[in-house]
Amino acid sequence: MSTKSIADGAADAPPSILLCGETFSNNLGDGVIAHCVEYLVKQVIPAARVNHLDLAGRTRIPDAGTVGAPGARKRSVRSPYLRMAKVLARWSLRSRKALQQKYHAAFSGGTDLVILNGGHLFIDNDLNFPLKLRLLCSIASKKSVPVVANACGCSSNWSRLGRSVIRDALNNPWFKRASFRDVESAQKFRALGPRQDLGVAVTADPAFWSADAFGVTRPAARANRIGICITHPGALQKHSAASDRFEDADVFDFFVNTIERLAADGKHLVLFTNGDPPDERFLDSVVSSPRLAQFGDFLKRERCGSPDALVRLIAGFDVVIAHRLHANIIAFSLGVPSIGLIWDAKVRDFAKLSGRANMYIEPGDQRSVGPVLDRLKHALTEEVDLSALARLKELALRDIEAAVSPFASVRDSHVQ
Repeated sequence: MSTKSIADGAADAPPSILLCGETFSNNLGDGVIAHCVEYLVKQVIPAARVNHLDLAGRTRIPDAGTVGAPGARKRSVRSPYLRMAKVLARWSLRSRKALQQKYHAAFSGGTDLVILNGGHLFIDNDLNFPLKLRLLCSIASKKSVPVVANACGCSSNWSRLGRSVIRDALNNPWFKRASFRDVESAQKFRALGPRQDLGVAVTADPAFWSADAFGVTRPAARANRIGICITHPGALQKHSAASDRFEDADVFDFFVNTIERLAADGKHLVLFTNGDPPDERFLDSVVSSPRLAQFGDFLKRERCGSPDALVRLIAGFDVVIAHRLHANIIAFSLGVPSIGLIWDAKVRDFAKLSGRANMYIEPGDQRSVGPVLDRLKHALTEEVDLSALARLKELALRDIEAAVSPFASVRDSHVQ
């Protein structure tokens, strides 16, 4: 049972807050989010006890070699009905029991609030997240612990069963509030049919606080380094409305052509990923292109093993070129200009929110190097709009304050 209810407000002891998400995902952007949310919680209630629960039950970031290629499991069972049956059987026989034990253990010692700490958690993905979120909300309800969702993303392509399962979580009376990192996600969430009294808000991604949360600043002296974040075409195809623009060969050619042209112009390039194993393998294939062999002096490959390493790597770039949302957000947080490669709504929305839409490239223009070169000339001398960054950071902070507001007086009683 929770030591405090959401109605009771603060008690004498500091609140215990459980942050839940893809904390130990290979995609290091999720770990960056988790760390930033913890940082913001501590800004609001310095005395709060903060613990993390990875929804997949991980306690560390897995070795890249243990994670399969994108879609490999799904391709092994082509029928969506047979695939769903296989998922449910695996969940009933093995996954549910193992995760239930880990979720219960995370609540031990008393938990006062659960925060789903962001990332693209409201997605069907063969029932992966709906089943986990329903289980988490069920356990929280039995322990009388409120659950709120913070700055999440939401998809629209839900199966009938996935929609039913996630509604079980959303209709749980202990699920109190949900905020989303973009307007489109909030609209998709409302389309799922949450109960009428559930508060739904639009906020900013916690990762706008990356520089502060990780204590990293951009060096004053420029390093003459351009970072190119490589993303596997499978990820772009899966979530993009313009999936036909991201065929494997087209994405491969785009990266090789861009790298070849920039290296030929004497630019020093650092190739990296957000850590996803399929991205890493695709990067291996890109750097192995015979067309790049002559540019060894201008190319460097970096592999990040932690969220902290990713933030510090990006801080050392003059410019970042990336599809991945959080490579762009981290760069923005650090004051590093980025050339964003749009592939879905969340990246386009970020371009507008940050006031950098003119520096982003639509899918149809990612077939040639020209649009990158045009933007790079400006980016190399550009200063990031710090007023836009400050506004988005404030929005993210205010959302965390709203989430922990029942415990707000704890801040006053415990800050020295």
